Formats: sequence, C-alpha cells, structure tokens
Amino acid sequence: MKFLRFPLLFLSVSTLLAAEPGNTLIPNGDFENGSTSWAVGNGVTVEEEDGNHFLRIQSPEPNTQVQAHRKVAIPAGTQKVKVSFRTRYENIVPGEANWHVGSLVMHFRDSSGAIVKPDPKPFPFKGKSNGWIEKDVELDVPEGAVELEFLLALFRVQQGTIDFDDIVVLPE
Repeated sequence: MKFLRFPLLFLSVSTLLAAEPGNTLIPNGDFENGSTSWAVGNGVTVEEEDGNHFLRIQSPEPNTQVQAHRKVAIPAGTQKVKVSFRTRYENIVPGEANWHVGSLVMHFRDSSGAIVKPDPKPFPFKGKSNGWIEKDVELDVPEGAVELEFLLALFRVQQGTIDFDDIVVLPE
C-alpha cells in the first residue's frame, strides 16, 4: 500500500492544478478587475467584501431585465468544458412567466454568431439562498461551436438581488 500513496498524491495535486482559476478560459471570472471584459447594464455593479470582488445584479424596478454578458472562445478540438461558479441571491420574486427569475444562461455559438444546439440548461434562481452556493456542470461542446456565451441576469423579476463570483471554464 505504501507504493500507491505517491501516485494518488500526484493525481490529487494534478487534479487541483487543473482546476485552478488561472487555467480558465474566462479571464476575470472572479471580478477582481472589476467588470473588465464584461458588458454590463444598469443595475449591475462590482462589489467588494473582505477583499473579494464579485458581480452584483439588482432589479431597479419590477419587470425590468438586468444583465451582464460575455463570450468566451473555445479552443479548437475541445470536446467538453466544465463550468463552475458561486452565487448567492435574496428576495428574488419571479415575474409573470416561469423564466422571469435570476439566471445564469449559456449558449454555444458558431463562427457566424448563430446559436449551436443543444443549448445548455440554464441555472434558475428565486427566493433566497443561505449565503454563497457553488454550482458546476460539464458540457459537451456541439460540433461547430467556437464560443460559449454567458448571460448573468435578473429576467423581468418583481424584485431581487443576485451575486456571481469565481466563474471558471475549463476545457476537458
């Protein structure tokens, strides 16, 4: 059994290094450089708590869409990506339609900008989280996809606030 410890240790360290945000395809997914490389609308700010920066989206009034947006290049030959992020939210009261909630939505796009199907399932949020929660998903990259688009939003909610941080996209 002694001989198995070192390969397992190496495997564990290799796995941790691969998951480091420095290897991510999405620079500034931790918002430590403000909203650099993100398109942000009214109601979107970068906040700081205890030296950590994060993106905050607040609904200024009922039935208003508020979002941050960006696209990430996918290296040629990538067959899968793993997306992970942290979020917290409070007082998200859904709007009239079932999709009028807080969300992280992703779309694969081809070289012409057209959406490539199948679309990844969105991450919907309503109500209140108990602090920061972590989410992740492994996605198959559809043939012809060259970008992964991110929409972080409050989609026409009655009210609410949602925060995002540490968005990481790793090719697999």
